[in-house]
Amino acid sequence: MEFGLPKEQAVVKTQPPFGEVREGRVALTPQGVRELVERGHRVYV
Repeated sequence: MEFGLPKEQAVVKTQPPFGEVREGRVALTPQGVRELVERGHRVYV
């Protein structure tokens, strides 16, 4: 798990040069965070 700037602010600086930036929202519960991390997402809290 990584900690840092909120995703909305970080995406502006780190947009990939290809494709689109997709943003999905899940409940900010331990289980929701765990699922995102297992899928390889960076989680900012």
